[in-house]
Amino acid sequence: MTQYRLSIGTYIQRNSFLHRLDPRTKWIITLLLAVDLYRVKSFPSLVPVAFMIILGIILAQTRMHEVWNALRPIFPLMILLAVIHICFDQGHAIYIAGPIQVTREGLYTAGLTSLQFALLFLAAALLGWTTVPTELANGLERMFAPLKRFGIPVHAIAMTIALAYRFFPILMREWQRIKLAQMARGANLEHGSFIRRTRHLASLVIPLLIHTFERAEELSIAMDARAYRGDIGRTQYYRRSLRRMDVISLIVSLILSVSLFWFHKM
Repeated sequence: MTQYRLSIGTYIQRNSFLHRLDPRTKWIITLLLAVDLYRVKSFPSLVPVAFMIILGIILAQTRMHEVWNALRPIFPLMILLAVIHICFDQGHAIYIAGPIQVTREGLYTAGLTSLQFALLFLAAALLGWTTVPTELANGLERMFAPLKRFGIPVHAIAMTIALAYRFFPILMREWQRIKLAQMARGANLEHGSFIRRTRHLASLVIPLLIHTFERAEELSIAMDARAYRGDIGRTQYYRRSLRRMDVISLIVSLILSVSLFWFHKM
């Protein structure tokens, strides 16, 4: 198993509680978790949200080593966020080195922000791990179907989000393939100074961008060849309906979200 075995947009076929939930339910719960994470300003208020996400991982029957493999690619971003807060946040200084001033508030915010980012990634990843991409698009489209009356292209927006979700693991695998190819040609991407390794990123980013545009063109040609015209005349083979466990899950998530809102107001 590679480090990109599990990522955002990768569906894992299992018979778990989350897999059986309606896609609309999972979309709403994920959005509520994202809003709750955005409002978090302290570690105590982060605990309930973290508990919900960890509970979701357990209910989805996701193994811990799979979660670890999924988190590994975002560690550089987490470290970058932490460094920015540590070096530039104002407050009570505990270490000064020239223009860089490390503060207590910066350390606190760095830890909190890194955890928020990791939990947000896991919440989004859970949505993809437990839902087929086509169901993601159908669920989002049915959830915002009333907006069609105002001329909003709901189907096009839902399809765009679903395609972006689906292409994420493909791009991650392509990034790894290009990286191994460049290293086989002698590129030193894992050793040397930070500046030297940053310069070598161009040999990865440019081929990845070219591959992305090629994929997009191939997809558009395939959709035109199949006479795809959006939602005009299209029907769904399966039409899901909200069941008791969907309603209970939504009620519990809404109660948690409202409780956190009042906790922040106190």
